Amino acid sequence: MSTMRSRKKDQVKSPSHYTRWAIEPIVYIMRNNFEFWRGNVVKYVSRAGSKMYDGQDITQSEITDLKKAIRYCEMRINQLEGKEPNDIE
Repeated sequence: MSTMRSRKKDQVKSPSHYTRWAIEPIVYIMRNNFEFWRGNVVKYVSRAGSKMYDGQDITQSEITDLKKAIRYCEMRINQLEGKEPNDIE
């Protein structure tokens, strides 16, 4: 039980798909006071190719994270153009 608890704690505090960098994305995001959308772009691009999703191989998982980053950019563009962030074209 203690091994399982330690592993869960590590996944919460130090997930390997973020700690591989010299500066964890969350630290970089917070130190620079990034807006929510910008922070998510940094997060998803930083972990692309490192986090595996259930039912996906490494390539599909990387594509998923890159698509998430693109989506946050699209939502910001919508906002700048005076549209609702989730307007889908």
